[in-house]
Amino acid sequence: MHKIFVILISVVSLSVAQHLELHTPDGSLIVSLDNEGLYWQEKAQLNSAVLIENIDERLSFIEELVFTKLTDSEHVTVAILLDEIRFLLELFPRNQHVVIAPYLPEPEPPLIYPMSNGDFNVLYNRVKDEAFADDKLNILRTAADENFFLVEQVEELLDLFAFEEDRLQVVCILNHNILDRENCYRLYSKFEFSDSKESLNRILQ
Repeated sequence: MHKIFVILISVVSLSVAQHLELHTPDGSLIVSLDNEGLYWQEKAQLNSAVLIENIDERLSFIEELVFTKLTDSEHVTVAILLDEIRFLLELFPRNQHVVIAPYLPEPEPPLIYPMSNGDFNVLYNRVKDEAFADDKLNILRTAADENFFLVEQVEELLDLFAFEEDRLQVVCILNHNILDRENCYRLYSKFEFSDSKESLNRILQ
């Protein structure tokens, strides 16, 4: 079934951009066709025979549109392809209800970058200027809401804290915002005591 629609969409994309509206007793469907592919604009329940008939009509339209512009060899190739698609259409069950839901392209995943050098320097100096560890940690908590870090940057922030307990808190705050996790092993050098290193291991897991 998937292969059939791949073939159909490949052929239909040859036609000019336009909209097609289908009406059936079970509902209506507006189909938009362009170079991006086939998009169902609203949910509808169709009879498969109506859908197959419409596909065949569009194939005929393509046939009329492109055949006059093809060479003899291209004409044969397209004719064979259209015949194969029509043969596949004959395999579709008739008089079956087909529910077509709206198609929405998947959004592009957001691009994630570490904090820029300029922004990091501002953060570093603000943390450095605070006299108490709790205030330093609160600044890092706020920064971690919107930013991501490299291990190298975390190392620099750890150097601003004198006690290992506070350094563990820094790693806890920034842990899920570290992008280059393959370098997290470098953080162990910032801790002297075995208990601290064990706690660090649990945090990073």
